[in-house]
Amino acid sequence: MKLGTALCAICLSALLAERLCALPTMPSDFKIVHDDATGKTWRETGELKMPFAMGLVTLKSAMLSQGYALKHDIFDPRKNGQHLLLWAKGDEEIIMSVWEKTLSTTGCSWGRSLKEGQSDNKTTAKPAVQAKENKDNDKRN
Repeated sequence: MKLGTALCAICLSALLAERLCALPTMPSDFKIVHDDATGKTWRETGELKMPFAMGLVTLKSAMLSQGYALKHDIFDPRKNGQHLLLWAKGDEEIIMSVWEKTLSTTGCSWGRSLKEGQSDNKTTAKPAVQAKENKDNDKRN
């Protein structure tokens, strides 16, 4: 009986850890073109076989349904109407870039954003730290 209880506790701990560290799930028709867990670039890059407006709505709906809140949506008309989105869920932030690849294909890249001082074995990208370093370098030059 003690072994069964111990196994239950281990399984529950594993499930809880997975849920707390889970990465967002992209829509089922999201085709992954590149996957990189080093943290030095986007976590995933892929595409949806649908026009841009529909792809953007599909990606936003997927994130909202997982409990992410859209904090920023920056539109850049110079880059194929690219949207840079910042999502938040608890302490986790996801940066997502969405653009029109072709008339019938939407491109998307996303990755985790870490706040200054955080570390994570899934990614080491720290945009806030990099921006500060760039600003400090600009002051020196």
